[in-house]
Amino acid sequence: MRNTLEQLSLELLPSHQASFDNFYFSSSNLYLRDFLFNYCSGKDRSIENNQTKSVYLYTPKGNIGISHLLEACYFLYRKRGFISGYFRAEELINVDIDETINYQLLCIDDVDLLSNMEALFHFYNYHYDNEVKIIFGSHHLPSHMNNILKDMQTRFAQSLILKLNTFEDDDLEKGLFYYLRRLEWESPEKVINKLLTYYSRDALKIFKFIQNVDKYKKGAKSLSLANFHKAMLLAQDMEKN
Repeated sequence: MRNTLEQLSLELLPSHQASFDNFYFSSSNLYLRDFLFNYCSGKDRSIENNQTKSVYLYTPKGNIGISHLLEACYFLYRKRGFISGYFRAEELINVDIDETINYQLLCIDDVDLLSNMEALFHFYNYHYDNEVKIIFGSHHLPSHMNNILKDMQTRFAQSLILKLNTFEDDDLEKGLFYYLRRLEWESPEKVINKLLTYYSRDALKIFKFIQNVDKYKKGAKSLSLANFHKAMLLAQDMEKN
Protein backbone atom coordinates (compact mmCIF):
# COMPACT_ATOMS: atom_id res chain seq x y z
CA MET A 1 0.00 0.00 0.00
CA ARG A 2 1.12 3.59 -0.14
CA ASN A 3 1.25 6.41 2.33
CA THR A 4 3.19 9.66 2.61
CA LEU A 5 3.97 12.15 5.38
CA GLU A 6 6.39 14.99 5.94
CA GLN A 7 9.82 13.47 6.55
CA LEU A 8 12.79 14.80 8.49
CA SER A 9 16.32 13.43 8.48
CA LEU A 10 17.61 11.57 11.54
CA GLU A 11 14.69 12.31 13.85
CA LEU A 12 11.23 11.62 12.43
CA LEU A 13 8.52 13.11 14.60
CA PRO A 14 5.19 12.82 12.74
CA SER A 15 1.93 13.14 14.64
CA HIS A 16 1.05 9.59 13.64
CA GLN A 17 4.06 7.36 13.28
CA ALA A 18 4.31 5.12 10.26
CA SER A 19 4.08 1.49 11.30
CA PHE A 20 3.32 -1.95 9.94
CA ASP A 21 -0.06 -1.78 11.69
CA ASN A 22 -1.33 1.29 9.84
CA PHE A 23 -0.22 0.09 6.41
CA TYR A 24 -2.47 -2.11 4.27
CA PHE A 25 -0.59 -5.04 2.76
CA SER A 26 -2.38 -6.67 -0.17
CA SER A 27 -2.11 -10.43 -0.51
CA SER A 28 0.76 -10.09 -2.99
CA ASN A 29 2.82 -8.12 -0.43
CA LEU A 30 2.58 -10.41 2.57
CA TYR A 31 6.06 -11.86 2.08
CA LEU A 32 7.45 -8.33 1.93
CA ARG A 33 5.66 -7.45 5.17
CA ASP A 34 7.01 -10.48 7.00
CA PHE A 35 10.56 -10.05 5.73
CA LEU A 36 10.82 -6.35 6.63
CA PHE A 37 9.27 -6.90 10.05
CA ASN A 38 11.75 -9.67 10.79
CA TYR A 39 14.63 -7.68 9.32
CA CYS A 40 13.95 -4.89 11.80
CA SER A 41 13.32 -7.29 14.67
CA GLY A 42 16.49 -9.37 14.31
CA LYS A 43 14.47 -12.52 13.69
CA ASP A 44 15.57 -13.34 10.15
CA ARG A 45 18.15 -16.14 10.03
CA SER A 46 19.79 -14.88 6.86
CA ILE A 47 20.57 -11.65 8.72
CA GLU A 48 21.95 -13.49 11.73
CA ASN A 49 24.19 -15.43 9.33
CA ASN A 50 25.34 -12.10 7.82
CA GLN A 51 23.92 -12.92 4.39
CA THR A 52 21.59 -9.91 4.12
CA LYS A 53 23.25 -6.65 5.01
CA SER A 54 21.25 -4.41 2.70
CA VAL A 55 17.79 -4.38 1.14
CA TYR A 56 16.73 -2.53 -2.01
CA LEU A 57 12.99 -1.85 -1.88
CA TYR A 58 11.27 -0.49 -4.98
CA THR A 59 7.82 0.00 -6.44
CA PRO A 60 6.67 1.08 -9.94
CA LYS A 61 6.91 4.78 -10.73
CA GLY A 62 3.71 6.57 -9.70
CA ASN A 63 3.03 4.10 -6.92
CA ILE A 64 3.37 5.22 -3.28
CA GLY A 65 4.17 3.39 -0.06
CA ILE A 66 7.96 3.10 -0.06
CA SER A 67 8.45 6.05 2.27
CA HIS A 68 5.88 4.69 4.71
CA LEU A 69 7.65 1.32 4.87
CA LEU A 70 11.09 2.85 5.39
CA GLU A 71 9.70 5.02 8.17
CA ALA A 72 7.98 2.00 9.72
CA CYS A 73 11.30 0.13 9.72
CA TYR A 74 13.02 3.16 11.27
CA PHE A 75 10.49 3.38 14.11
CA LEU A 76 10.36 -0.38 14.73
CA TYR A 77 14.13 -0.60 15.03
CA ARG A 78 14.19 2.28 17.50
CA LYS A 79 11.39 0.62 19.46
CA ARG A 80 13.60 -2.44 19.78
CA GLY A 81 16.22 -0.30 21.49
CA PHE A 82 18.58 0.13 18.55
CA ILE A 83 19.88 3.29 16.86
CA SER A 84 18.42 3.98 13.44
CA GLY A 85 18.37 6.84 10.96
CA TYR A 86 16.14 7.93 8.10
CA PHE A 87 17.42 10.07 5.24
CA ARG A 88 16.29 11.22 1.87
CA ALA A 89 19.17 10.36 -0.44
CA GLU A 90 19.73 14.00 -1.43
CA GLU A 91 20.41 14.85 2.23
CA LEU A 92 23.52 12.66 2.31
CA ILE A 93 25.58 15.42 0.67
CA ASN A 94 25.24 17.46 3.88
CA VAL A 95 25.62 14.60 6.36
CA ASP A 96 28.80 14.16 8.39
CA ILE A 97 29.46 10.43 8.19
CA ASP A 98 31.26 10.45 11.55
CA GLU A 99 28.03 11.60 13.23
CA THR A 100 26.28 8.43 12.05
CA ILE A 101 28.99 6.03 13.18
CA ASN A 102 26.80 4.46 15.89
CA TYR A 103 23.78 3.83 13.67
CA GLN A 104 22.74 0.19 13.37
CA LEU A 105 20.03 0.64 10.71
CA LEU A 106 19.92 3.24 7.95
CA CYS A 107 16.84 3.86 5.80
CA ILE A 108 17.78 5.80 2.66
CA ASP A 109 14.80 6.98 0.61
CA ASP A 110 14.47 8.26 -2.98
CA VAL A 111 17.81 6.90 -4.21
CA ASP A 112 16.48 7.09 -7.78
CA LEU A 113 16.22 10.89 -7.44
CA LEU A 114 19.79 11.37 -6.25
CA SER A 115 21.93 13.56 -8.50
CA ASN A 116 25.23 12.94 -6.66
CA MET A 117 25.70 9.17 -6.60
CA GLU A 118 29.27 9.56 -5.36
CA ALA A 119 28.01 10.77 -1.97
CA LEU A 120 25.79 7.69 -1.65
CA PHE A 121 28.64 5.43 -2.77
CA HIS A 122 30.98 6.62 0.00
CA PHE A 123 28.20 6.62 2.60
CA TYR A 124 27.23 3.07 1.66
CA ASN A 125 30.82 1.74 1.73
CA TYR A 126 31.51 3.29 5.12
CA HIS A 127 28.48 1.74 6.79
CA TYR A 128 28.50 -1.54 4.91
CA ASP A 129 32.05 -2.21 6.10
CA ASN A 130 30.87 -1.47 9.65
CA GLU A 131 28.13 -4.14 9.55
CA VAL A 132 25.25 -1.64 9.43
CA LYS A 133 21.89 -2.74 8.02
CA ILE A 134 20.78 -0.55 5.13
CA ILE A 135 17.38 -0.27 3.43
CA PHE A 136 17.15 1.66 0.17
CA GLY A 137 13.88 3.02 -1.20
CA SER A 138 13.32 3.69 -4.90
CA HIS A 139 10.82 3.81 -7.76
CA HIS A 140 13.19 2.13 -10.20
CA LEU A 141 15.24 -1.02 -10.36
CA PRO A 142 18.98 -0.27 -10.20
CA SER A 143 19.34 -1.41 -13.81
CA HIS A 144 16.77 1.22 -14.89
CA MET A 145 18.45 4.21 -13.24
CA ASN A 146 20.14 6.57 -15.70
CA ASN A 147 22.34 8.53 -13.28
CA ILE A 148 23.83 5.58 -11.43
CA LEU A 149 27.56 5.01 -11.01
CA LYS A 150 28.76 1.62 -12.17
CA ASP A 151 30.32 0.97 -8.75
CA MET A 152 27.05 1.91 -7.03
CA GLN A 153 25.08 -0.37 -9.32
CA THR A 154 27.39 -3.19 -8.21
CA ARG A 155 26.64 -2.33 -4.58
CA PHE A 156 22.89 -2.36 -5.22
CA ALA A 157 23.25 -5.75 -6.90
CA GLN A 158 24.65 -7.08 -3.62
CA SER A 159 21.41 -6.12 -1.87
CA LEU A 160 18.31 -8.23 -1.54
CA ILE A 161 15.92 -6.61 -4.07
CA LEU A 162 12.27 -6.60 -3.03
CA LYS A 163 9.24 -5.17 -4.84
CA LEU A 164 6.18 -3.49 -3.33
CA ASN A 165 3.44 -4.65 -5.68
CA THR A 166 0.54 -2.50 -6.80
CA PHE A 167 -3.01 -3.20 -5.68
CA GLU A 168 -5.19 -5.93 -7.01
CA ASP A 169 -8.69 -4.63 -7.69
CA ASP A 170 -10.27 -6.43 -4.74
CA ASP A 171 -7.73 -4.85 -2.37
CA LEU A 172 -8.38 -1.31 -3.54
CA GLU A 173 -11.20 -0.36 -1.17
CA LYS A 174 -9.34 -1.68 1.88
CA GLY A 175 -6.18 0.12 0.84
CA LEU A 176 -8.04 3.38 0.32
CA PHE A 177 -9.67 3.10 3.73
CA TYR A 178 -6.30 2.65 5.47
CA TYR A 179 -4.86 5.55 3.53
CA LEU A 180 -7.69 8.00 4.20
CA ARG A 181 -7.86 7.04 7.87
CA ARG A 182 -4.18 7.76 8.28
CA LEU A 183 -4.63 11.13 6.59
CA GLU A 184 -7.46 11.75 9.10
CA TRP A 185 -10.13 12.35 6.45
CA GLU A 186 -13.70 12.33 7.66
CA SER A 187 -16.25 9.85 6.26
CA PRO A 188 -13.68 7.70 4.39
CA GLU A 189 -16.36 5.21 3.28
CA LYS A 190 -18.34 7.95 1.54
CA VAL A 191 -15.23 9.38 -0.08
CA ILE A 192 -14.25 5.94 -1.38
CA ASN A 193 -17.73 5.37 -2.77
CA LYS A 194 -17.59 8.68 -4.67
CA LEU A 195 -14.12 7.96 -6.02
CA LEU A 196 -14.90 4.49 -7.28
CA THR A 197 -18.32 5.45 -8.64
CA TYR A 198 -17.59 8.78 -10.29
CA TYR A 199 -13.82 9.13 -10.68
CA SER A 200 -11.81 6.00 -11.49
CA ARG A 201 -10.89 2.48 -10.40
CA ASP A 202 -7.25 2.95 -11.36
CA ALA A 203 -5.33 2.68 -8.05
CA LEU A 204 -2.37 4.86 -9.02
CA LYS A 205 -4.65 7.54 -10.44
CA ILE A 206 -6.83 7.58 -7.32
CA PHE A 207 -3.97 7.78 -4.82
CA LYS A 208 -2.30 10.55 -6.79
CA PHE A 209 -5.57 12.50 -6.79
CA ILE A 210 -5.97 12.07 -3.02
CA GLN A 211 -2.40 13.27 -2.46
CA ASN A 212 -3.06 16.42 -4.49
CA VAL A 213 -6.34 17.17 -2.70
CA ASP A 214 -4.77 16.55 0.70
CA LYS A 215 -2.11 19.21 0.04
CA TYR A 216 -4.86 21.82 -0.20
CA LYS A 217 -6.78 20.35 2.72
CA LYS A 218 -4.00 20.81 5.30
CA GLY A 219 -5.19 24.22 6.44
CA ALA A 220 -8.76 23.09 7.11
CA LYS A 221 -10.06 20.74 9.77
CA SER A 222 -12.11 18.84 7.23
CA LEU A 223 -13.04 18.74 3.58
CA SER A 224 -16.75 18.59 2.86
CA LEU A 225 -17.99 15.88 0.53
CA ALA A 226 -19.50 18.58 -1.68
CA ASN A 227 -16.15 20.31 -2.11
CA PHE A 228 -14.45 16.97 -2.60
CA HIS A 229 -16.91 16.14 -5.37
CA LYS A 230 -16.15 19.50 -7.05
CA ALA A 231 -12.42 18.80 -6.85
CA MET A 232 -13.00 15.39 -8.38
CA LEU A 233 -14.96 16.83 -11.31
CA LEU A 234 -12.31 19.51 -11.84
CA ALA A 235 -9.58 16.87 -11.97
CA GLN A 236 -11.56 14.93 -14.57
CA ASP A 237 -11.93 18.05 -16.72
CA MET A 238 -8.19 18.78 -16.47
CA GLU A 239 -7.36 15.22 -17.53
CA LYS A 240 -9.49 15.62 -20.67
CA ASN A 241 -7.66 18.79 -21.75
